Formats: sequence, C-alpha cells, structure tokens
Amino acid sequence: MKQSRLALILVAALALTTGPLLNLHTTTARADSTSMLDTIRKNGVIRIGVAADPPYTLQDKSGHWYSFVPSIDMMLAKVLGVKAQFVPTTWTVIVAGLQANKYDIIGTSIYDTPEREKAIAFSIPYSYGGTAYVGLKETMSRFKSIKDLNNPKVTIALITGTAEDQVTRRLFPKAQIKAFPNTTTAFLVQEVESKHEPVFATSSFVLFSLHQQYPNLGFLPDDYKGIDPKGICIGLPKGDPVFKAYLDGFVGALWQTGTIKRLQDQWLANAK
Repeated sequence: MKQSRLALILVAALALTTGPLLNLHTTTARADSTSMLDTIRKNGVIRIGVAADPPYTLQDKSGHWYSFVPSIDMMLAKVLGVKAQFVPTTWTVIVAGLQANKYDIIGTSIYDTPEREKAIAFSIPYSYGGTAYVGLKETMSRFKSIKDLNNPKVTIALITGTAEDQVTRRLFPKAQIKAFPNTTTAFLVQEVESKHEPVFATSSFVLFSLHQQYPNLGFLPDDYKGIDPKGICIGLPKGDPVFKAYLDGFVGALWQTGTIKRLQDQWLANAK
C-alpha cells in the first residue's frame, strides 16, 4: 500500500514537473515506434540492467535486488505501469549490454562520463559521486596528498571498465595500474588486507560502509564526493529523445517530492 501511494504521488509530480511534455511524449511515442518508451509500455515490462555496487545497489542471497537504486527502478516501473525485470550483468560489459539491447535501461549506480556518453545516453542525475583511494592506514599515511599517487612506484588496483578506472588512468599516468575484470570492492579489500596490492580505487560513496566494516583502512580523500565527482544517472540508449525526456521528468519528480532525500536517509545514511 505504501509503495502504491508513493507511485501515485510520483505520477502527479511527474505531470506537474513536465506539464504538457507528457502529452507530447505520448503522442510522439505512438508516431515513432523506435522509442523505447513505446516498446516498454507495449511489452508491459521494463528490463533493467543491474550490477552490484554497495551501498547503492545490493543483492541478497535469494537474488533479490534492493537498496537506493533498485528502489528507484521499482518506482519507475510503477509509474510506467509495467513490471520490473532485473537483468544481472557486470561492470565490465554493462554498457555493451545496453547497446546490444539486452536490457532497456541501466538501473544501477552508473556515472555519466564523457567516455560513456559516446556510447549511451543518461538521464539527469539522481545522485553524485567520485573516486577515492583505499589502503591500509600505514600505507595511506605515507601519502601527503592525492598527487603522491602519481608515481611509478605506486600500484593502484581497480575494477576494469568502471568510472574509477577512467579517472585513475587520466589523473595518475605514472602510477602502475592493475585492473581486475568482473570483480567487487570486497575482493579489492581482501587484496589490500593480504598485502597483495597496496592501494585500490573505488567509488567515494563506498567509503562510508568501509569505515564501519574495516577500521584498519585509510582513505584518500576521506570525503564522500571524492575526486572528479560525476552525476549518477539512469543509462539509456542513444538517439531516443522521447525516452530521455520522460526519464528526466521522472528523476526531476523524485527530487521535487523529496523522494531522493528519503531514499538517501533510508539506504545511504552513512554516506552523508
């Protein structure tokens, strides 16, 4: 019942936010069968590409997706009047999967970067985040500033294809990069704790859960905004202005109604 009431609120807010645009979206979608919005409504399901990314996107042992972003995904499906179908993928191929039409949107915490904009489109942001660097406290204490990471004697581990991969290679060209495909932040923590790797790059929002779980770790910078913060958005196929306008209106309604703030308080309380 609570979710249904929220869906009704979002429908009303979406109408207020976009006004006549909603009517324009509907008319255009009917005339243009290539619009993903039209296809989703016709099929009665929205396929959502999703990959684990704590604390934004989590999956329990039964396979259920939950937390901040999956909550937004479910609200979107509710407002559209369709079912949500989560399609598990990995960060290494998540963009390629959207291009190959394996899912309709990327509904996990993906950053809007210039490199990704060459391949896919993005809604307006529903959150923001950057890159941070993590190691054992004794290791991180050796760096006086973030610039000290740009050193051929420093090895930085990271996950292939992530925003942190792109930022690290651009900002620290002298450092030694060790990229791991299809892995997790938990794996990188194990690598650091076992001293196989000295430092790893991760999303800055992860720091707040790492603070609680791993008191032996140090962070640079110790700030949820991190280095080179970017908007976190819904990913969608390029060349579909109807669908993008609808998603922009939907996210705008989430901000306008205070829903983003409520979800932050519920799922990202440690990331303020």
